[in-house]
Amino acid sequence: MSKRNKRGLVGDRSDEDLQSPGAELDYREDSGSRGARGPQNRNDDGHSTSSPVPDPLFQRSCDIYYRLMVVKGRGSPMRIPAPNQNLDISYQREGTTIGDVGIVTASGSFDFLFNICLPHDHPINPLELPENFTTLAISPLDIQRQAEFVGQSYLSSNSVKKSRSGNRHGLTFESSASEGAILTMPVGSNSADIRIMARFRQYLADNVKSWYKYVLGVRGRELHNGDVLLVTGWDKTKTWGMATFSNTTAQEESCLLQFRPILMADSGITYDWEYSGSADVRAGPGAQEQERLRMGDPSQIGMEYENQCLFIRSLSATLHEEDWKKLAQEFKLVENDASGPVWPTDISNVSYSQPWRGNTSGRYPPSRSSQPSSASGSMGRTNVTFPPFETEAHPSKGINNVLLKLNPNARIAITADEDWLSVLRVDDTVLPTTKQLYERIMESSVVCEDGDMVYLQKKGRFFDSRKPLTTPELDLDSAYSNDNDTMEGSSITSDALTAVEKTTVPLPVELFLPSAFESPSKALRAMASSAGGSNTVTSLNNYLHNTKKLHTLMWVESYTGPANQLTWTVHCKIEGEIKGTGKGRSISEAKQVAAGQALEALLVADAAERAPDKELGG
Repeated sequence: MSKRNKRGLVGDRSDEDLQSPGAELDYREDSGSRGARGPQNRNDDGHSTSSPVPDPLFQRSCDIYYRLMVVKGRGSPMRIPAPNQNLDISYQREGTTIGDVGIVTASGSFDFLFNICLPHDHPINPLELPENFTTLAISPLDIQRQAEFVGQSYLSSNSVKKSRSGNRHGLTFESSASEGAILTMPVGSNSADIRIMARFRQYLADNVKSWYKYVLGVRGRELHNGDVLLVTGWDKTKTWGMATFSNTTAQEESCLLQFRPILMADSGITYDWEYSGSADVRAGPGAQEQERLRMGDPSQIGMEYENQCLFIRSLSATLHEEDWKKLAQEFKLVENDASGPVWPTDISNVSYSQPWRGNTSGRYPPSRSSQPSSASGSMGRTNVTFPPFETEAHPSKGINNVLLKLNPNARIAITADEDWLSVLRVDDTVLPTTKQLYERIMESSVVCEDGDMVYLQKKGRFFDSRKPLTTPELDLDSAYSNDNDTMEGSSITSDALTAVEKTTVPLPVELFLPSAFESPSKALRAMASSAGGSNTVTSLNNYLHNTKKLHTLMWVESYTGPANQLTWTVHCKIEGEIKGTGKGRSISEAKQVAAGQALEALLVADAAERAPDKELGG
């Protein structure tokens, strides 16, 4: 290889995951990784600060790796696969496991908090747990485990190709693209996934509020709504290699990278990289790390631990905005619409300013400045700026936001990684936007509610207490806005309702055809029953969708009377014509009546069209 750059053996050096064209290289000692560190912020006395300022001219290696590897359909890629070295040794030897509750950090590691499938006094769990913590007992038969990748396997971004040249005992890659990412698994990997997702989802819905109180109060984490994850699956291995590269333009000469085994006399086989061009390469775990885990125990001599978590799959829960604001007030968090909450600590109070608009990954850490925030106008505060989440750091968070926006009565939205992983396509080179993912999901899924929870379910799967919901077909970008319903005089128009409504329910089309019943009224009762009760709004949308009648559905809402005794009137318009009118003490009550009238009118018209000579009875 020309311009050969050779790194030392595994375990020699680590990186800060930051690269910049022409940046001075800065190395520091650590175990299990290595790489280049870009320029740091420096204060007036010349000392570096702890966090880099986002700059559109460079991207952190962990951001590149996440963005290019998440589309491989395995879940959230962990660029730091090793467990926290401060955790119990049994956890360090096992690594991330099903039932773990934690946070994926910006650098690509998993911040373990506790495990719901283990008793409170298990060594892995901390001494202090969330209030009213209970164990969710599972059986090994509830988990599907299998060998996912065999030895000498790899995953890479589409721009990277495996080269036919090079050492036959290693893996050689080449690319002339402007960026790329590679994951090698020299001994393969195994996977595990929970098969009782409904139980996990319900457990999460029942407990997530107390978890956030615990994480914010007891554990003191700084996080955003939706950051806490419940692990439902993983891919793990014993050893790995990772590489990323990024340039402002495509390279004239191909970047060559070779991942190869090295035989060490005292510690067996380890791995390293050789490469030409500019790249950030890592491999692990190092021989010293393996020896540390053995702790001098004779029974552990020669043991290699499958504790390196390459991908995690999880459930993500997002609280309703009102509930999150209550938590923010309770724990004295400071927030603004663009960013999210942080801690006003005793060391340095924190406020938020307008975020930098250049990054689309949403994964940069905050930048710190000694200047006061213009947003707060308070002197002596540290200004912390988060880039906007134009795409969510975790895809499930964006989907949850849409579900809550379109279903305002729900208090918790829960999305499984399976929901968006299942709609990724081979030609997705980077993660699609939340809007694109949601639209793909709705082609094969239904939005369901269970109590205060709203979630997604594949069509054709039935649960006795769950009922489908409707989701308006509108510009999903508006689902991220904070615009409230507008009030003009006595009329209120909701953007989430004044739209072409489209159901996502998987119920058979035949169920909604009047020919299946003796009369439209019986059809109406049957449809309401199938929707989980007397929810005629759901039934109306089910009917419009399943009969492929793309009517324009509009709700016109108004009220009369004193503030404490309002009477609501709702008109249901289809193609500009009022089909039903309802009155009630709430919008929901009035809307149900209007929807029932409109649906019966549609059924009558449809039945007349199908059988014009048949007398329609009630």
